[in-house]
Formats: sequence, C-alpha cells, structure tokens
Amino acid sequence: MTTGSNSGKPEKQALVNYIYQQHHEVLFLYATGLCRRSKHDLSYAEDLLQDLYFQIMIRHEVFAIEYAQKGIAYLFRCLTNRMIDLSRKHKSRERLEDVYSSQFPRGSNLYYLCMDAHTESLFEILEKVLSERDFAIMKAYVMGYKHREISEMFDIPESTVGVIIHRAKKVIGDYLGQRS
Repeated sequence: MTTGSNSGKPEKQALVNYIYQQHHEVLFLYATGLCRRSKHDLSYAEDLLQDLYFQIMIRHEVFAIEYAQKGIAYLFRCLTNRMIDLSRKHKSRERLEDVYSSQFPRGSNLYYLCMDAHTESLFEILEKVLSERDFAIMKAYVMGYKHREISEMFDIPESTVGVIIHRAKKVIGDYLGQRS
C-alpha cells in the first residue's frame, strides 16, 4: 500500500504499462490509420498515443472503469477524439494564418514570424490588445490547449472560452488592420 503524495502512482503506472503491453501495436496501427484518413503526417500517430498514455496517467480512475467495461473499443474512441481535436487545432491555426498572412508581404520576416503560432511577437500583439484574462486564455489557445482544458484552468464555462477566443481573434484582426 502506498502513502503520502505517491498514493495512486503505482496503480497509474500499472494501468499504463498494462495497456501498453496488451494493445500498443494495435493502437499504433489504428492511430496511423486515423492519420492517413485525416491526411495528417504519420508522425502524429506517436503523438496521439503519447497523449493517450498521458491522459491515462492523469485520469486513471476513469480510464480503469471505462476500459474494464468497454475494453479496447474505449481506447479506440479516445484516439479518435484526439484526432478530431488535432484536426480542429490545424483548422484553427490555418484561420490564424489567414489573418496574419494578409497583413504582411510573403517575403517579409514578419510574415514568417506570424506563421509560427508560438512566437513571442504574436504574444506581444495579444498582450497589447487584450485584457489580462483574455490574453492568458488566448495564449493557452494558441499554445494548443483545448477549450475544455482552458475552461478548467480558468474555472469558466467552455462556451465562454469560445466566445472570448472568437472576440479576441476579431480584435487581433482589427489591430493588425490598423497597423498596415
């Protein structure tokens, strides 16, 4: 039996190890197939699996129950949901790319800075035009967090996160339009 801050750690690791040993090859093939169907790079299959194993560690009680009830089908559903999230992130980044790319000539250094969603220049713009809370939410969004994860971080409804992100994108577009 474990005690203190390490309580639950062996159970978490045991569940991840068990699922890895029993299903990793099949899950990897399934993730690869999802990548092919979604026209994503096949290297994302490894990312999907890494994220799945990480989620099992974080939410091991839920995974243990669902896995016991549904088996590998539950794991397939989790991978499918992660692929859907990945596709949404790519679409969102493409929309951000459209906003920023229209503001700068393709040959300029600023164009390439704006194409990278993680650059400090983007965060500087965000910080200038958004409130402190909205900046923090938008920064989390640009860094790839899901609306649900952001809502948990800030203890606000998921729909509010979506509204804040939508309004922030408009403010950013207006700000960049004024600068050109």
